[in-house]
Amino acid sequence: MGEGFFASDLDFMDDRLQMSFHFPLRHAPADKRYKIRVTQDHAGGRSIFDRIVELRHPTLSIAKFSPDPQSVWTIELEEQLAFAGQLQHARSEVFG
Repeated sequence: MGEGFFASDLDFMDDRLQMSFHFPLRHAPADKRYKIRVTQDHAGGRSIFDRIVELRHPTLSIAKFSPDPQSVWTIELEEQLAFAGQLQHARSEVFG
């Protein structure tokens, strides 16, 4: 929790990771830009999302990850470890 900025919910379905956030109550950047790094280690290699993102809403959806349910995830928010481990993976009932 860097100054109160943390992930409050993580959801992984098909190739998409969705995160919900709690924004800091003090020292929040005026431009609402936050550094987010997501690393997914999976059977086929490694997928990385590493960007500074403007968060106007408390959710972020990132696509094009591997659908491998055995993946190990590392999520850093503002260069602070927010999550490390496996996520429960759900397959879409519509798209299989």
